[in-house]
Amino acid sequence: MSLKAFHIFFIFMSIVITFGFAAWVQFGATVDQKASLSIMAGISAVLGFGLIAYGIHFIRKSREIII
Repeated sequence: MSLKAFHIFFIFMSIVITFGFAAWVQFGATVDQKASLSIMAGISAVLGFGLIAYGIHFIRKSREIII
């Protein structure tokens, strides 16, 4: 596996984990924990969208690099 392929795989797994964490926190929190944990879910979702943007940027940029 090349370094480029590993990096794309790592970005994909990071996206899955951040959105999975956001869903787990949002739907698994009790009523007492809802306020503070929904902030963490929101931050995790924002980071997930940031990772998607980074992944798209990396794939476009890495097309120029031949390894």
